[in-house]
Amino acid sequence: MRRKLSDAMKIAISFLLAAVLFWAGDVIASMGPPVVWQPYPETETEQQQLPGLKQCNYIEKMCEISTQVGGLMPCDGAGMASEAMEADTVQEPQEEPGSRETGAETAQEQAEDPDPALEILTDNGYREEIPLPYNLQIALYKACQQTGCDYALALACIEQETDFQNVRGDSGAAYGYMQVHPRWHRDRMIKYGVTDLMDPMSNFLVGTDYLAECVEKRGYYQQALTVYNTGHWPGSNNGYSREAMSHYYKWQKIVG
Repeated sequence: MRRKLSDAMKIAISFLLAAVLFWAGDVIASMGPPVVWQPYPETETEQQQLPGLKQCNYIEKMCEISTQVGGLMPCDGAGMASEAMEADTVQEPQEEPGSRETGAETAQEQAEDPDPALEILTDNGYREEIPLPYNLQIALYKACQQTGCDYALALACIEQETDFQNVRGDSGAAYGYMQVHPRWHRDRMIKYGVTDLMDPMSNFLVGTDYLAECVEKRGYYQQALTVYNTGHWPGSNNGYSREAMSHYYKWQKIVG
């Protein structure tokens, strides 16, 4: 009895092993040929010689192989695989031929370009004859541009008022180069946001604005200078305006 049972078990085990081997063979056959990883061919001739590349490019073949081994590269055709590879690729910036020379030339040109403020005073009369520092000549010219005042007339007024000195006069009531009285020019100070008339740019803005208004009202430079000095038109010019006009003619010849 035991002998018959042993023979039956041997037969059953043999059938079981045969079934397992048959199933394993089907699985192995379904997996296809073994995957062989090869480096990307550098030349077109080498690409054509590779098996499996006659009908597809290398990226498509990579998609096919990756799908076989479990979808390591998620792709929907060669396009997505290409985008995935490009996303992981960091491209180094390439320096164009002659770019260093061009950069050097640009830097040299920028160094040779004059400062815009220098151009202003070059065109309109930066002069050593004017007893003001370079930065204050710029400030005065810009103030004249902003208020519409004649630059030479402003120079004449400053020379007549303070001889180009930033001081307080009239018993402390008048301030700065153009001797502005805050009592009479409060609205003008608010207009330009001025709080300190001893600041040269602030003083120039208020002073040239008032001088330009005097010219607009009287129509003549000498009468405008008289009004600037007295605060009103007295009916005739005075010594102040005559002396200031002599300064004007001098500065007009120098600065144009």
